[in-house]
Amino acid sequence: MINSKTDFFKANILIVEDSINTINFLYAILSAKGYKVISVNDSNIAISVIQKEMPDLILLDIMMPGKSGYDLCDELKNDIKTKDIPIIFSTVLDEVGDKVRAFSAGGVDYITKPFQLEELFARIEVHLSLDRLKKELKMKNQELKNEITRREHAEKEHKKLYEQLLESHKMNTIGTLAGGVAHNFNNILSIIIGYTQIALENEIPPDSPAKDSLKNVIKASIRAKDLVNQLLTFSCKQMTRKGNTSVALVIKESMYLLKASLPANIELKVEISEDTGMILGDSVQIQQIILNLVSNAKDSMSHDGGVLKITLDNFDIKKDSENIFQDANEGAYIKLSVSDTGHGINKDIINNIFDPFFTTKEVGQGMGMGLPVIYGIVKNHNGFINVKSKIGKGTVFDIIFPIVIDIKQKDLNKKEKIEDDKIYHGHGNILLVDDEALLGSVYKTILSGLGYSVDFYLDSIDALKTFQNNPNKFDLVIADIDLPNMTGYDLSMKILEIRSDIPVILITGYNAAIDKDNIKTLGIQEILYKPFTRSELSETVSRVLNVK
Repeated sequence: MINSKTDFFKANILIVEDSINTINFLYAILSAKGYKVISVNDSNIAISVIQKEMPDLILLDIMMPGKSGYDLCDELKNDIKTKDIPIIFSTVLDEVGDKVRAFSAGGVDYITKPFQLEELFARIEVHLSLDRLKKELKMKNQELKNEITRREHAEKEHKKLYEQLLESHKMNTIGTLAGGVAHNFNNILSIIIGYTQIALENEIPPDSPAKDSLKNVIKASIRAKDLVNQLLTFSCKQMTRKGNTSVALVIKESMYLLKASLPANIELKVEISEDTGMILGDSVQIQQIILNLVSNAKDSMSHDGGVLKITLDNFDIKKDSENIFQDANEGAYIKLSVSDTGHGINKDIINNIFDPFFTTKEVGQGMGMGLPVIYGIVKNHNGFINVKSKIGKGTVFDIIFPIVIDIKQKDLNKKEKIEDDKIYHGHGNILLVDDEALLGSVYKTILSGLGYSVDFYLDSIDALKTFQNNPNKFDLVIADIDLPNMTGYDLSMKILEIRSDIPVILITGYNAAIDKDNIKTLGIQEILYKPFTRSELSETVSRVLNVK
């Protein structure tokens, strides 16, 4: 009785044998063992049968008419589809040379006729098991390769995230430093503006040629203030909100930063149509788009220089008209274009440039987040973006945003107001507190010139003592927020505890952490951001005291 050990294999065995009796014998005993048996007695058609059936093992007779078993084995081993099928040669030949030739042809075993059944079954079972183990090993090796690839990919992602974390920490540090620098720099600008305005008002004759020069000093100082505020916007994480936004004004306000960031070999051209409408947007994020695109354009022209052009026009999408912006509906848009004459973007990677972390820059020169951020902002503003590039010629980024207010841009352009702004005079006693002696002296001189009596203190504790001794003497308190010993905010709270009806104005050179609406609910009437002009100070004091 044959012991069926291999039923669980359910293997397919193909017999290539010219003897019908041998085929019938093998078919009977192998079928009884649970194998699926296929047979072919013509070596010339054996290849096609094998390729169709793809058996798990082949019993191949060597002495076949026409094509020998050796030749058939050679063909099977040279076919990528059949080369791994185990082949056991069967023959009446028992010479060593025949066995060597069989193994050289690629056979896994050699068995002589007449068959010893236990030997035949054992050899078949061993080679089926070996083949199965070989396949499992191959599968495990592939799984191992996949795991190694996955871990390598995870390691790369980890490295990218770590670099992103370092970049985030760096930006937080920059934001902290920028806040301190902004406070001190705005104090200096306040002194420059204040003394210049005092000179214009009291010391310079109306017909003096120095008058225009001093006005230019004030104009430059106000522009410096705008520059500081823009730097703070991009170095600190501040909450931003959408509203009716003029992209034209955002471009104009960004000009100081743009010009300062470009080397001398890059020419900046700006063309803004005067009748562009407004969009529903966040001016800070729109500015971020412009600065990021300009930065990329600058990098592409860093070696040879070139022309960087920013244009803003109205753009209408009409039914059935040619539209480069996929999925954009027909309607009125504004189109922002930033172009350069740099090295261009290879067509093989242009579809990947908006992918996070994709970058062609060297390590340490960029993390590949600029364009993905731009793409996200554009989509968040219901806009669309298109890029065109040609190697050696340059790149053009076109962005469209839907118009929400169709308004003439020229009506939005504000003329700079310096000394022509209205000055408000008044009277009353003011308690002024600022730890900068020069700055406090400027404010005291300006307020005195407007008709007010001013008690100036450098120390908040001394100021509080004076107020406690005679709280009804003062009509208004003006205090810098960033004071030593006791902050201007804490000083104001203590003063309001003593006398709740006294108006308070806080002044500061750094506004990132100030909630203006919340402060007003606590009894503080107004906040002035340094540097401010004589006109702004006079208007605010007059309004708070209700003596306009």
